[in-house]
Amino acid sequence: MTRKFTLLILLALGTLAFGCKKDDIANNKDRLIGQWAVENYVQIEYLNDKETDRSEDNNEDLVFDFAANGGGRVVYGGDDETPLSWVLAEEHITMKFDGQTYLFAIRTLNDTDLTLVSEESRTTSQGVRKDVLELYLRKR
Repeated sequence: MTRKFTLLILLALGTLAFGCKKDDIANNKDRLIGQWAVENYVQIEYLNDKETDRSEDNNEDLVFDFAANGGGRVVYGGDDETPLSWVLAEEHITMKFDGQTYLFAIRTLNDTDLTLVSEESRTTSQGVRKDVLELYLRKR
């Protein structure tokens, strides 16, 4: 009897865990759809885990417009735009535009704020270099 009860509890917990993940992705997709203006972006360079350079800029002229069908556009300065395709998977979003593919971790996503972080590491003769890009966006 105890085995059956334990098995039922484990099965229920597993169903809840995997069912919630799908719901989270669906909720994130619903929140993501729309226009997001870049309020701030930060570029950070590291060498062997020590910060070597940081630049920060405010740029509300850059807007990501995510459509429900996985398409959309990136708008520069209100006039210039390029097509965008995107795929959401758990806490990551993959975007394709301007002939490039970008992978971002989603740090924050709610009804008004979106924070995306991209990290790229490479080994050089000086050690391990890491480039980090943080995008802070606000929904329009």
